[in-house]
Amino acid sequence: MKRNALALLISCAFGISAASATEITLDGQWSWQGRNDVQSPNDSSASRFALDDITGDGPVLSPRLEVMWPVGEGRHEVVALLAPLRIDGS
Repeated sequence: MKRNALALLISCAFGISAASATEITLDGQWSWQGRNDVQSPNDSSASRFALDDITGDGPVLSPRLEVMWPVGEGRHEVVALLAPLRIDGS
């Protein structure tokens, strides 16, 4: 039942009938930021610092939604992928 509700929500967002979608995948996973050294400005005069010291190294929830629609009678399909990732820090 939840899959049908999700398909209806996606079809409203994309303006495509939910019955035409061949596959709907919703994933939730955890992401870590292991090593991310940066320097500003990007030249030899700058000092390097670890960005994960500012933002934290995780885990951060990173959801992913993928919808596939067939195109014509062939083996082709259109894929819409939504995978937002946001890491905040100060």
